[in-house]
Amino acid sequence: MDLRWLELLVLFGVLPVAFAIVVRRFEIHGQVAPALWVLALVAAVVLGRDPSFERELLWRVPWDRTWLQAASLRFAGLSVLLFALGRLMNPSGFLWLPRKRPRFWLLFALVYPVLSVAPQSLWWRVFFAQRYAALLGDRDALVLVGAAAFGLGHLAFWNVPALAMSTLGGAMFFATYLDTQSCVLSIVEHSAYGFVVLTAGLGKFLYRAPPARL
Repeated sequence: MDLRWLELLVLFGVLPVAFAIVVRRFEIHGQVAPALWVLALVAAVVLGRDPSFERELLWRVPWDRTWLQAASLRFAGLSVLLFALGRLMNPSGFLWLPRKRPRFWLLFALVYPVLSVAPQSLWWRVFFAQRYAALLGDRDALVLVGAAAFGLGHLAFWNVPALAMSTLGGAMFFATYLDTQSCVLSIVEHSAYGFVVLTAGLGKFLYRAPPARL
């Protein structure tokens, strides 16, 4: 038996479930972000010691007009859907941040890609693909399992919308990484959707409340 199956189960199954239970039991939601960087550090060490890993994947930005056009159309359509969901699921919070906390809203746009999306991309996309692509064999299977792992990684928020949005988003962002071979493009895409989610009022399912006076 390939021990990577056990590694996959422990790192992307047991670990996020255990972390979610601890977060809920002790109400330590503020530790979610630091935990991301611990995972990113582990991924960086493992990838750095793997001679087969192509480091260019971390900074490569390929110019693919076909992908860019498709991604832009997809973003436009899904943004409309997310705004509609925000208006429906959280009417009191719809566009609340840009109207009431514009500085936090803009600060989020600046720091979210670096502090949150980058470590998530390194762990759930770059590391995951490098370790388990050969194990899972098929691209679709890799995306499916990777998306499920990304969704489970959001169990600590303990709500169904968070699991649903992160699983679907995880499939899209992982597919972008595999198709473009660019971590940067997956970070940009992930950040753009995250910003829309927060703006639309769906952030209550995925983020903690902003400081009252920011």
